[in-house]
Amino acid sequence: MNMNKILIVIFLLSSFLFPLSSFSQAAPEFLVTWKASSYAPSDYLGRILPSRGAPVEVNFELVDKNKIADLSKNEIRWYLDNKLQKTGKGIKKFNFAVANFADQTHQIRMTVIKYKTLGDLEKSITIPIVSPQVVIDAPYANNRIRSGLNSFRALPYFFNIADLSQLIVEWSANGQKTSGAVANPEILDLNITGGKRSAEINLSVNAKNRANEIEQANESIKLVIGN
Repeated sequence: MNMNKILIVIFLLSSFLFPLSSFSQAAPEFLVTWKASSYAPSDYLGRILPSRGAPVEVNFELVDKNKIADLSKNEIRWYLDNKLQKTGKGIKKFNFAVANFADQTHQIRMTVIKYKTLGDLEKSITIPIVSPQVVIDAPYANNRIRSGLNSFRALPYFFNIADLSQLIVEWSANGQKTSGAVANPEILDLNITGGKRSAEINLSVNAKNRANEIEQANESIKLVIGN
């Protein structure tokens, strides 16, 4: 076997064992996180979504060759719905207040200008906007209650508030207003006296932001009096 044939065999073996793609470098990757300052119960494990007016913070890191890239000398531009909002070197955080309405979105775009030899790098994310919600926590199987005291709790989600003291909570049973505890109006102890078995009670709650009463939510459930 002459030298040329040996070189060809070595090249073919190298191509098989070490594909050319293995020598290519992965493109830098954006790691983006965002959080809204809307209210949610402390035991809520889902993503807290913003309602109109809520502050939102967006952060990112650029990962290049498995390392966090140093962007301190790179100009970074932030866009909100395709409008330039902020620009400067090394700015990896952007804050804004939600201006759109429920069922709409905000689009955030971040651009790293002239990153090494790769030119401009950019990433876009979409942030959904929701309406505030309130849920009645009724810890009774099939919403079946008994005569005597029955406790309920209003659980608000995604209001633009810091805590429950900034919320007005109003209860009603079969259209008649009833009050929760003075210190904790989100808690209702409903006293059932002389109710007929299988009689129904329509329990409703309304929650609204003290600072902005347009921001409100309602919930109703049907209760059945039984053994």
